[in-house]
Amino acid sequence: MPDRTQLDILKKDRGRLTAELEAAGATVTGTTVRCPFHEDTNPSGGIHELDGGQWAYTCHGCTWNGDTKSGDVVDVVKRAKKCDFRGACEHLRLSDAQVPATHLATTTQSQNTESLAANSHRRLLAEPDMLDHLWRSRGVNKAIATQFRLGITGTSGRRYWIMPITCRDGGLIAIKAHAADNQSSKSWWAPKGINRDHVWPIHINSTGPIWLCPGELKALAVISVGESAIGITSGEGTEKMPNDLPGQVVDLVRGRQVAIPPDDDPVGGVWGPHVQRQLSDAGIDARIVDLDLDRAAGLKDIGDWIVRRLIKDAKKPEAVAETLRDRYRRSDPWYGSQIGELWRSGAMWRAVTFIPTGLDALDEALGGGLRTRGTHLIVGKPGKCKTQLAVTLAIGAASKDVPTGFLSLELGRDEVAQLVAAQLGEIPRRVLALGKVTGAHLDSLKEAQRLHGNIPLYVLDEGRWPHGLNRERLSELIGDGVARFGWRCVVVDYMGLLTAPESDRSDFQTDLLNSAALRRIARKNDVALIVVAALRKSAGFKNPTGDSITLDDVAGAGRIAYDAQTVLFVNSQTDDADSGLVHVRPLKLRFAPMTDGADIQLRWNPSTGLIMDLPDD
Repeated sequence: MPDRTQLDILKKDRGRLTAELEAAGATVTGTTVRCPFHEDTNPSGGIHELDGGQWAYTCHGCTWNGDTKSGDVVDVVKRAKKCDFRGACEHLRLSDAQVPATHLATTTQSQNTESLAANSHRRLLAEPDMLDHLWRSRGVNKAIATQFRLGITGTSGRRYWIMPITCRDGGLIAIKAHAADNQSSKSWWAPKGINRDHVWPIHINSTGPIWLCPGELKALAVISVGESAIGITSGEGTEKMPNDLPGQVVDLVRGRQVAIPPDDDPVGGVWGPHVQRQLSDAGIDARIVDLDLDRAAGLKDIGDWIVRRLIKDAKKPEAVAETLRDRYRRSDPWYGSQIGELWRSGAMWRAVTFIPTGLDALDEALGGGLRTRGTHLIVGKPGKCKTQLAVTLAIGAASKDVPTGFLSLELGRDEVAQLVAAQLGEIPRRVLALGKVTGAHLDSLKEAQRLHGNIPLYVLDEGRWPHGLNRERLSELIGDGVARFGWRCVVVDYMGLLTAPESDRSDFQTDLLNSAALRRIARKNDVALIVVAALRKSAGFKNPTGDSITLDDVAGAGRIAYDAQTVLFVNSQTDDADSGLVHVRPLKLRFAPMTDGADIQLRWNPSTGLIMDLPDD
């Protein structure tokens, strides 16, 4: 059988891949291929280069390579000749004699490689500043650097960590050089042409999970805090073609638990599930572990995560190791279901924040205000003060220095800003709509700007979602607002205008998934999420208090009304342009006492939209 070097050389030979495709019946024009493995009227295949210089064939019209669309020259031969791996190697005439001598590590190359590994290791141990840099930048301590014989080479500004890649008996296979500063190219290998797919380092303790790391330095950081780890020298691959694990990994971890910490990037998002399936198919307990990585915050991978805790947070290695194990335990889908685990959970004892609404009567009914980590629905017929009440609540929160976001799917942000100005300045909306404010109204507007121009109220409209706002984009926007401005209260006006992803099969499914997403967004971001929703067209009411309205009258009530903490039915009645009432009837108060038949009456000025508590008398 051929060794890995032979295979690596063959897979980098584009001409051989083209020849085997043509021998199988393909028509190859440049990189375009008319697939030989299905009736391919219009060419649907292509030849492309992978990271590392290997060539692959991919067909977008069939899964020719088992259950995948891609493969290398060996896979093409196996499919075309209907043979196994050994048969494909025999067809390709792979043997030691077939490998050109120029592609193999000569005795001189081997000696040079061993010399570089030894000299670079001695140099690292003699340079305390570089050992300190290794610790502060990679989380690898001197003991681990000594155990695994790490080295340093190069000059200031172009330095490389030298890692001696060894087999299990300690014999040197190759060295990998990884950039030690930002000015160096990322990595290189020696001797030239060596296969880059290895398992190193390997450090397995008797207890705890084995951390499977896509990279050597990441694994060494895990080992430095005392945990078991295996490094995969070939990394994660690409987003379209994630790397398989070397076969040796399965033998190393069999009978043990495996923790998989993917990098925080698109490739990691594909590689993690890919290798988890590979290990699970081999009967190994493998879990993807969420470390709350954030590439934008400098936490791209598990190595960055460890460095942050060791250096910035000044945690001891054993404390970092315990946190890693805790994150692994929490990756169990059953974790947190036992009552004792729930009681020990910090999330259970996190204090609830009550967001003031600016309306004393409503705050009292809600038991102190709108609770964060929950959804609060405002429902009613069109033109019955739903949006005006939502604006009032946003103003009430922001006026108490609660950072608040207002996401308007119906009105432009300038129109929302006019509603805010009309309420705070007590200026008729028709005056503001003319675009020219004069006299006493201008004085009122200037006073409102002076008093309230800096309240933390942020208004977004379709300019931020030109192609429609769906639940995924809504989650991203609110997450960004929380990170940027510290939002604790968010208004969405209104739910019926959220767009449905193409994957939704029905309006009913959209209602279910949107409702679940809103609940998840509120919990994840610790915000009070105020959502304006409609009533069913068939809903009716006997009087302004809406005695006949129930939760089942809320549009999408199959789940939406039942996921919410609060459901407030809103209706209004007008005496004249400057006098009216808003009736707020709680249809649901999950965390506050609710008196049967109780409703809240608020003073309303129809011309300005101002909503206030009624006087005590």
